[in-house]
Amino acid sequence: MEKRIVVYVIESYFLSRRSMVGILEKNFNVLGDFETTNACIQALTKKQPDVIVIGSNLKYESEFADLQKLLIHFPEVKIAIFAESSEKLYQAYVHGVNTCICGEISAEKICSIIKLTASGLSIFSDTVADSLRKGNVQKILGEPAPISHSDINLTRREKEILKRIIKGKYNSDIAKEFFISKNTVKAHVSNIIKKLKVKNRSEAAVKAVREKLV
Repeated sequence: MEKRIVVYVIESYFLSRRSMVGILEKNFNVLGDFETTNACIQALTKKQPDVIVIGSNLKYESEFADLQKLLIHFPEVKIAIFAESSEKLYQAYVHGVNTCICGEISAEKICSIIKLTASGLSIFSDTVADSLRKGNVQKILGEPAPISHSDINLTRREKEILKRIIKGKYNSDIAKEFFISKNTVKAHVSNIIKKLKVKNRSEAAVKAVREKLV
């Protein structure tokens, strides 16, 4: 008997969450459903699913910090987001989400996309792919995303500091460990953020984990 894919569902609106669970439990083992990303993180410490499905009504702006924590601490778990705004999905991609789908799609297609995501594919709907291409990101619907590190040239020290950032270390902690000043650490962190083309140290940590840079 084929093993059923295990999923978690995150959706802020109760009725939408129950509807999503109803669709998925016919094809998958829905291990839990949550109103917030933080609640899901608590459950992940006990049992990890194959895919986390995030619904269209999740309050992305207020929950990106928790989404970053999820991506950093549980990089092996695949994430599929279904939303109405391609702009929000672009932000999700930057944070390292595997699959981003925009617009209304059938229950059958939702299940197919989740299966493909669980198998390791990164999938983006046409509208999202267009947004990604505008950002010079080559992502095509249904194809795994190629990763190029040719333009990322981190020094040995920068890699060491990036490893500490991933572990959640503060600049003061890193400075003490390497016997350097906090200003020097700050300069290294600034260079890392610039080289990885991200906005902050959290995004740098997520990208490093997802793309196995260190």
